[in-house]
Amino acid sequence: MEQPQTDPIPDPQENGQMPSLQRDEAFEDLDKYDEELIKQWSQSTCYTLSDRPDLITTWQVTVPGLALTHAFLRHGLLAHAALHIRDGCPQFLKPLYFNLAARHQQKALGLYIPELKAITPDNCHALFAFSAVLPGIQYASLPAYETETGSPAGLISRIVSVFEYLIGATVVATQGAVWIRQGAMEPLMTIRKIEDITSALLPEPRDALNKLKTYIGIHYMESSTPDDAFRDNKTRQAEDTRRTYLRSIEMLSNAFPTHDSQRRYLDALIGWPTFVGADFIRSLKACDPLALVVLAHYGVALNGFRDVWWLGDLGARLIKSVAQTLSPELLPLIEWPLAMPSADDGTMSLDSRAQPSSQADLT
Repeated sequence: MEQPQTDPIPDPQENGQMPSLQRDEAFEDLDKYDEELIKQWSQSTCYTLSDRPDLITTWQVTVPGLALTHAFLRHGLLAHAALHIRDGCPQFLKPLYFNLAARHQQKALGLYIPELKAITPDNCHALFAFSAVLPGIQYASLPAYETETGSPAGLISRIVSVFEYLIGATVVATQGAVWIRQGAMEPLMTIRKIEDITSALLPEPRDALNKLKTYIGIHYMESSTPDDAFRDNKTRQAEDTRRTYLRSIEMLSNAFPTHDSQRRYLDALIGWPTFVGADFIRSLKACDPLALVVLAHYGVALNGFRDVWWLGDLGARLIKSVAQTLSPELLPLIEWPLAMPSADDGTMSLDSRAQPSSQADLT
């Protein structure tokens, strides 16, 4: 996980930012399933957190070791494992494993959030690990909410809530960076510059992102007056918005395939919200149409990883939700996302190289 750009850190508990699983208050004897869930994590789930082979030991050995002394991380791993079992179990068992995940997540968050108020050399490694685990829990839980609301805005709102959490969780990576780099979680603190790599992408995503950049540039035309003192507030605001949207597209380029078949970029995909910053997330929350257009292109990147169990058909559903939300005159801007294969039509993903190295890692 690369160290992201920092913004003012929102409180994950404020305004319902932190989406949580529903819970069954009557669920008892939670611990009796621990052995099954621990086995699931160590034998299967740990391989699905990243597409980087060098992180296998981190997720299989280092993180569970931290969980032995940090209960919030332990409950987080068990929640993730329960959702993984739910993904492939018979229909009649799905409520059981969903409730298991819900209770473990509830316990994890109750212990995790207070720890964020005092990040120390002792807890920073486990906090950082949990911040990397939680997005998968949140995304894996989304299909369970399909019966709650059939509205396109419902799915978009939940995804934006995950984005808001990710922005807030950057406090761990920033405040604890020195300690984390000196400890066992250092491999997740990959040091590389996140920049615009659009020109290096495969033709389809390259052309689509360039087309979107051109539209944004024209739509938010820069003022011809060089001195900010002579620009009115509306013009300055338009230019700020233009820059925010262009940055969101430039950072999104890191979530698409290039000609380098050895490149791994699942982390860049999941971390995208932290690199675009809070201003863009606020535009999404306000359902700004052009922000939603960019989000549809993010859906294409998600769809490239649809064989990862905790993402599944999320990208395809997100594209569909954006299309149902936009006005007809803006639909041509998401022509490329709408042309992407859906998760259930049997066709190949955008780039099969995006998947983890072994199909066994996905089960």
